[in-house]
Amino acid sequence: MEALIDAIWESYNRDNTLKDALSGGLYFAEAPGSRPKTKMPYGAFNIITNTPLWTMGSETSTRREEYLIQFSFWSEDNSRSEIMDIQAAAISCFDWSTDVEVSGYTVTWIERNTSQLIREPPDQVWHLIIEYHIRIQAT
Repeated sequence: MEALIDAIWESYNRDNTLKDALSGGLYFAEAPGSRPKTKMPYGAFNIITNTPLWTMGSETSTRREEYLIQFSFWSEDNSRSEIMDIQAAAISCFDWSTDVEVSGYTVTWIERNTSQLIREPPDQVWHLIIEYHIRIQAT
């Protein structure tokens, strides 16, 4: 799990478009101080589920794991354009990416599962939620 967290973080750091779009940064699980203290726009990601998948053979077994990762992004720009730019940058960075490199594993696929855009009260900030299925296989 730690290797996947590191890989997502490294992919974000290599992607200047996404990094520039999130001037408040990207965090694991929760931004320090959260809203309203964290500078917007910012994002956070977390592992929602992890399912081990084993294929047993007579002499070897193959270890695969499937993850559901949730990204949340926040923007206080009323025009919606900032959050749409963040969405485009995140999709460009992660959809079917070959740049996510998980130590000790091969990434077999990254698939965007869902995306939801909502306004959060009381301050009506945009909250974009994107979920990805990621499958990795031990090397």
